[in-house]
Amino acid sequence: MIPVEFPGALCVGIPGAFEVHGKTASQIRRAVLTCQRCPALALCAADPAVTVDMVRAGRVYGMNGRPHPPEQYIRRWRHARTASHPCRIREGSTHAEKVDAT
Repeated sequence: MIPVEFPGALCVGIPGAFEVHGKTASQIRRAVLTCQRCPALALCAADPAVTVDMVRAGRVYGMNGRPHPPEQYIRRWRHARTASHPCRIREGSTHAEKVDAT
């Protein structure tokens, strides 16, 4: 959910498109690019609202509420999806979760 709606913001009316949970790398990139060209980018970046699991002000915010450069977040996301990593996608799930490495 977008914490504050700014006049002219491209996310108004479609906040789900800017959530990162369950999204593909290309969907996250598309949200970041849309956000980076938004006329309300400066207002959004100056807003102190806490953001979790979404794209906001041209950055990706993870579950901890800290901003990450988009490509860094996507690299970590891809790494979590590999079978050699203890966090991976469980069959039928849309997100990475800790599973036994057995």
